[in-house]
Parts: sequence; C-alpha cells; structure tokens
Amino acid sequence: MKQYFEDLSQAVFGAVATDEQASLYFHGERSDFVRFNHARVRQIGTVDQAYATFNLQKNGRAISEEFICGENPKEDAQRLINNLGALREALSVLPEDPYAVFYDTDNIRVEEDTSENVSVHDVVEDICSTAAGTDLVGFYASGPQFFGYANHRGAHKWFSRASHVLEYSLYAHGDKAVKSGLAGSRWSTDDWLKSFASQKEQLALMEKEPVTLSPGTYRVFLSPAAVAEILDVFCWGGFSQRAKEEKRSALQLLYENKKQLGPQISLVEDTEAGVGPFFNSAGFDRPPQTHLVREGRGTDLLVAPRTAKQIGGVNNGADEGESPQSLSMAGGQLQEADVLSALGDGIYINNLWYLNYSDRLAGRITGMTRFGCFQVTRGQLVAPINVMRFDDSIYSLFGTACEGLTQQRHTEISAATYGARSASAKCTPGALLGAMKFTL
Repeated sequence: MKQYFEDLSQAVFGAVATDEQASLYFHGERSDFVRFNHARVRQIGTVDQAYATFNLQKNGRAISEEFICGENPKEDAQRLINNLGALREALSVLPEDPYAVFYDTDNIRVEEDTSENVSVHDVVEDICSTAAGTDLVGFYASGPQFFGYANHRGAHKWFSRASHVLEYSLYAHGDKAVKSGLAGSRWSTDDWLKSFASQKEQLALMEKEPVTLSPGTYRVFLSPAAVAEILDVFCWGGFSQRAKEEKRSALQLLYENKKQLGPQISLVEDTEAGVGPFFNSAGFDRPPQTHLVREGRGTDLLVAPRTAKQIGGVNNGADEGESPQSLSMAGGQLQEADVLSALGDGIYINNLWYLNYSDRLAGRITGMTRFGCFQVTRGQLVAPINVMRFDDSIYSLFGTACEGLTQQRHTEISAATYGARSASAKCTPGALLGAMKFTL
C-alpha cells in the first residue's frame, strides 16, 4: 500500500496548479475477521481496503473529496484529475474560510511495523481448542493498518502498525455471562490461556442465584475494562481545548482548577505506544506523549490545528474532535492478586454499559453493570448481582473515593469497525473505590 500511495500522490499533485494547495490523506487495512459462537467459527474473512481524501485549497477556500482506492494508482489518480474541474468550480463559489489550515511544509517521515503477526488459523485453533464445550461468543480482528499524508509541497508521511483485538463472552445461561478481551501487537497463546482460565473460574460463579442489592453506596473494585469504559465517556470532549473554551467540557472544573482528581491519577495521550499514526488527517504531527492530567491536576489539552488558529492554544496534532486516540492511565501499587482482600465487602465490577453523562458540566455520569459483576463478602466472590445503575462524579470515582490503582495495566484496542477498523486504544489499571453511588 505504501507504493500505491506514493504513486497516487505523484500523479495527483502533477495536476495541481501553482496557485493551489493540495493534500492527500490515506487510510488502509489488511485485516482478518472472525466471529465465534458456541466456541466455533461462524464467520471468517479478510478485508483489504483503503480510502483517500483529497483536499484542495485556494484563496482561503477549501474543498475535499473522499474516494475508495482501487489497485491501480494511476487509474485512481486519473479519475480524480478528471473531476478537478468540478472541484474547482465548486471551490470558487464557496465562502472564504478564515480558519482553514494547511500543513505547508515538505517534511518526510516514515514509521513502518514490519513484524509478522500470528496466522489467523493458529489463533482460531488456540481459541476453539481451549474453549471447546463452552458457549463462547466473540469477535477477533487482526492485521496491519496503514496511514499516509502527502502534499504538493513534497511532504510525505507514512505509518503502519499491526495489531489484534479479541472480545469474547462466556455464557452460563440466559443473560448471565462473563466478558473479557485481549489486545496488542502480537497474539500470545499464554495470555489467552490465562485470560480464559480466569473467565472460566468466574463463569462457575454465574451459575449461582443472583443477588439483588439495594440502591446505596458500596465499596467497589472496577476492572481495567470498567475503568476504560468510564474514561471513554470523558473522551467525548473532556480533553478538548475547543470544548473547554466553549464552556461545554465534562472536565471544565478540572481544567479551570476548580476541582481535582486524586493524586494517583495521571493520564497521558501516549501516541508513541498506540496503534494510530503520529500525524492527523491534516498532516500535523502529534507529540510522543501529551500529559492531560498529572497527579490529579489538569495540565495539557488536545488542540486541533483549526482550534489553535481560531480559538488559541498550541496545536498538538489532535483530530477535529480533539479526542484521545491512545489514552493511558498510570498504574498504582495495588497488586491484582490482592484486590479482593483489599475490597473486603462490596461489589466487583468487570463490565459496564449504557454509560452517558447525567450532568456534563459537573462531571457526573451514569451507567449500568453488565457481565461478570459480583457481590464480595470478606474478600471472596459470593454471587453474581442483578443489574444496577450507578450515578456518580468523576471527582469522586477517580478523586476522593479512589483508594488505589492496580500496578498491572491492561491494553484495550477498540473493536469498532464502522467503515474500517479503529486505531483507538486505551491502557488502564483497575481501581479500588471506597464509595460508588448506585441509584437503582
């Protein structure tokens, strides 16, 4: 795909006029997909696809066209060139955009992952042989993703990285199940066996009669996946410079220094360790790390080039939505083996869903428990709990109520495949909370 993008760029930019600015952004993948049911393969296939976006600017006006890439870059370039007249005509009647941005340099940088991933057939064999006889339902995706940026000035950036993600549930009966997942750069049979053994142990508890707990405040342990689900809500504008300046950020109080999180909470946009590119769709570089929260205090925010030009702030290569792509939370001192004893009496939460804001500006969220949530008594998992709804503040959950974070952290790569595989990832520890408020 790299050669395709180079040939496409060269052909397209040759047709750009001297008074025009033009760029190309490219996103491709070569992915294997597998769906499982009853620990058997129900669907398997490979997707080899790519999209490109052509951006044309002149006299403060900008227009873009996205197209599906074929196998012949010269033919694809010619189709785009044939449409240049229509693009120029449309561009001429558009209003001027004073905040349009263009990466007006000739910088060249390439980062390629050349490692070989484990064969999808070997992964399927691992999963099906280990889970035989269980009601495992899951989804697996793997393979490299490719990102490119080029402009008429000679700038050329290329990034490729292989990754895999497995999400699976083990069902006991009805809606009673446990859920887990694995993600990373290379499949590990050992990690899979450990994950499955842990979930199989919890699955046995799901056979017990579920307990209905009354609304109230409980001690809680949030698994790394549950922590990631909570953070995911605050990625909707919480770390955005534009949202903060427009007074609509869910972390407005944090970044105005009116409230703090706990001193053990540090959050970083860790581009270097993620699976996404080091540049955004407009070609601007992202720093290796951007410190969003340091020891409970809001520090930097994500700033898109357009935001920097229109509102202010230092552009750090964020996309237009200014959401983290590779969010990482620092771990603590709590060992995973000591979680239950440290919890004592309370609730062990593996999985949350239906999360949303209940009061955005106050940093309050609500959501429901889902799979693998248990009552804990004297440091022992006792029984599964029926569904509960929580409503609490980030300043409590990851602030005054947070007693500790696990030293071990888990990587989660988004399994979203709307149009293409996502390149969003999170790395999170588990969290021990002294209090979490449940309303239903």
